Amino acid sequence: MITLLSSDDDLQVDVLGSAFVIKANGVSAICLGAAHSFHPVQRRQAWRSGKSNLKIPIDFLPKGPNYLNPEEITAFCVRDGVPHVCRVDQINYIENFDVALFTVYEIDGANIFNEHVAIDIGAPSVGENLIVMGNIINIEKRSDGKGVISQRFCMRMGVVTATEMGKGALPGISSYFETTIPLYGGMSGSPVIREPKKIGDPIVVVGVVSTDNSPSEAFEKFQVSGSSKATMLWPAMGLGLQVEIGNEVDTGHVFLGELVERSIIDNRSQNVTVKVRGDTERTEVLYEDMRSGSPYRVLLTTTGHPNDTRSK
Repeated sequence: MITLLSSDDDLQVDVLGSAFVIKANGVSAICLGAAHSFHPVQRRQAWRSGKSNLKIPIDFLPKGPNYLNPEEITAFCVRDGVPHVCRVDQINYIENFDVALFTVYEIDGANIFNEHVAIDIGAPSVGENLIVMGNIINIEKRSDGKGVISQRFCMRMGVVTATEMGKGALPGISSYFETTIPLYGGMSGSPVIREPKKIGDPIVVVGVVSTDNSPSEAFEKFQVSGSSKATMLWPAMGLGLQVEIGNEVDTGHVFLGELVERSIIDNRSQNVTVKVRGDTERTEVLYEDMRSGSPYRVLLTTTGHPNDTRSK
């Protein structure tokens, strides 16, 4: 698990959310998280640049990926009880789809990223058992201007109650599923995993924690159902970055869907495919689900992908 932090213009540190590793590469990793976790930083940067879109309805925003200056964002994770600080790079996401793709680098060059989760780009089924794993983060601010960050691991279980492949009713979320899992603050971006059938089964992520509307009783009593939404992973296949996998370096724009197709990313989907076609002007992500026997297709089209997604 990765925790994302940022400081505002008054140097106050805030928790942006969580993320998880889908490809480990020693000192670096490719991660997925929630797009809305980065919105506070996006708004600050837009405000400073005089290009704020705060008054523009979300339906009229540019239909392409968002790229942020990552220098204001820090990631940290704990390995064997030791905290590690990481640099965040190559953040990009698409408005209305609450999933973001980015990379992290351990700042001291330590080889801490040795494990990753598998993913399933298919939509989960209604009634399917799911688990959310995440960290509840607390920042204790001291009078000397410093602070202490602590985290507590949390795991909650629930079931899928509904799925929505198109645009959601609320701005900022589309292609999502609803669950009975109550979610704590700071768990945005945490992985939603399929319940393993037996001990030793791999962890397979089917979604990213997005929003919660659970009653307070759901956090106190396990028998009270929560109400939350998680974003599906397939829209992220049309996002891209520059990657370094061992001695292999892909220069320029490489779609996440290409990395899945080349088995660089561990995808456990069955009878579900995502095909990505794109250039610098237009990208199409075609989702095709054959699990019911007849094909079910969804097409996502975006514009404005640059050749190089590295931060400048």
